[in-house]
Amino acid sequence: MNLKLHFRATALIVTVLLIVSCKSRTQVASTKSARLPPVLASLRAGCAGASCHGVVSKAIMTRWQRETQAVNDCLVKNGLKQGALLAAQNPENLSECFEDYPQGAGLFRTYYRAQDFDGLLRKAKRSDADINYFRSMSMPNPDNANREQLEFSKDEAKLWANIQWFVSPEGVAAIDNLADEDLASKTCMSDRISRSLVAHITEKSASPFANWWSRKNVENQLAMFACPDQRNGAYNPAVDCFKSFGQPVDIAAAQSSGDGESPFRILSLRDMPSETYYWMRVSPDGRFVGNGSSEDLDPAGGGFEGFIDDLATPNRRILIRAKYDPGFTPDNEWFMYQGANGDHAQAAFCRMSALSTLNKITPLPPVCLGKTEKDGSHIHLYQSIGADPEGGPYVIAQGGWENDNGGNSASGGRLVFNTNPLVKQGKNNLNLFVFDGAASGLAESMTFMNEGDWVVSPSTRLVVGRYGQGSSQQHGYRIHLLNIQSDGAKKAGYSVSQKVVGEICNVEPDSLLPSFRGGKVQISLDDRFLGTHRYNATEGTELGAGSSDILLYDTLTGNSMQVTNMPKGMYALYPSWRSDGWVYFLVRDRRANAGKDYVAATNAAHWLAQQPGSNIEIVDDNKFESGE
Repeated sequence: MNLKLHFRATALIVTVLLIVSCKSRTQVASTKSARLPPVLASLRAGCAGASCHGVVSKAIMTRWQRETQAVNDCLVKNGLKQGALLAAQNPENLSECFEDYPQGAGLFRTYYRAQDFDGLLRKAKRSDADINYFRSMSMPNPDNANREQLEFSKDEAKLWANIQWFVSPEGVAAIDNLADEDLASKTCMSDRISRSLVAHITEKSASPFANWWSRKNVENQLAMFACPDQRNGAYNPAVDCFKSFGQPVDIAAAQSSGDGESPFRILSLRDMPSETYYWMRVSPDGRFVGNGSSEDLDPAGGGFEGFIDDLATPNRRILIRAKYDPGFTPDNEWFMYQGANGDHAQAAFCRMSALSTLNKITPLPPVCLGKTEKDGSHIHLYQSIGADPEGGPYVIAQGGWENDNGGNSASGGRLVFNTNPLVKQGKNNLNLFVFDGAASGLAESMTFMNEGDWVVSPSTRLVVGRYGQGSSQQHGYRIHLLNIQSDGAKKAGYSVSQKVVGEICNVEPDSLLPSFRGGKVQISLDDRFLGTHRYNATEGTELGAGSSDILLYDTLTGNSMQVTNMPKGMYALYPSWRSDGWVYFLVRDRRANAGKDYVAATNAAHWLAQQPGSNIEIVDDNKFESGE
């Protein structure tokens, strides 16, 4: 049986199993009831630079413990003798315990470079490519670990002993008794924005989708897919687009102000392969839709796992030699992918013009740029990209993040992101890169407490992060206003400053959780609306019993809405904005005997923009600056 890897090749630099003393500079708490072995001594190590997720919290260690236990139970069930992977008589069955989601194997990831593990895969007749994939998932990351850490990771007896301690009653008790970090996060009780943010999102007009790139693309006469030709006169995107394209789907959530019939449309636009991988993004004109997959889509091989669908041409799919994390610039000039050319964390930039002429793209010159980093910096995973509509640089935001491969197998076919998803605790970086069409450089790296999953707005003027407090609990979203100025004294040629101009945290009376909460947001091209998805089941729920829905938020009014009402086993995910306010999203169907995944589109944001009233407080800028 061929190994089908469903993994996310991340560069998590959590240092594992490495320090010989329980007392470390990371101040891991000890307990009177259980002595902590080296396995915990640096699990909570800080994270520096642009190549990591963030700080590992107690909640995340608890998750790893459950994952480690699940893999260990599978190994025992399939006949493992204590620590004898290489000597196993049934390597095929044992190797299957790691197949569903290699990153969801908990501390077994520390074993991925061990000779026993390598030998197990070879006895199971796994390919060199499969083995290398597992190695790329190992902890600690060899690119960032120090010599002491790497030496420890080669000691298979210690690795195995610590894995077994991790799942033992003593290990469970020790982690349960760890003290939560002193997070010092201020509690936000209601949604509020500053006057600076109001001025920004109403810069030219108070009407929706009439500012920044939404306005600029109209001025540039960007032809919107499935809409009338604007050269023949103005039209209403909410009404006049998609009149003859797409099939209606009955997945809309009921609205309190509705009369029983949905006040907006949701259409299915195109079926996807059986399993897409991580997020989906749409080009500003709505014509191209980018995705990743978990397998090579090119019959000839070569690692073409990324793909872009051309909705203007039936059945046309352009294969990209990359893995995941597609993105499109708001001026419709560039697209980018991560995992390019066999490097799991290499970003690649390509001209949009290539999508009109090629059906298979290798992200190398002359069709695309090669590596763009001019200063040794690295644009890592979970990036977002914007462009200055007034002629400044492209800006890429990246930093601490939480993995979110919604609706796909995770930790043995169970959800990882739940109704109240985790936020990275402690200090997290926000890394801002500039790109000039030829090269990129790190303009600024800022540090924030308990905030991550950064997204830069299409105009580059805003950046939004999820933030939390308590035991990694999400508390809402925070909006920052960016000031990016040309500065010849800086290495990348630009200086960056920021200030908080908005918090979205209005809580539900019953759950006391934020009413607008979920995963990483996406920002509309007029910088006004936010979109995200939220899961409707707790972590560990089987995929067929969970679901997720699309949520939208209007930062000018504070009004929000649930767009979809997905049945169990169906996941609406990754909302992505066109220039005219239509929102595309991905539907993954994980029900038994389900159909294919598909791309959907909705004009729900246009309806949301027309709703009366205001549920947000507008305050002076100094209310945020003073910490009030």
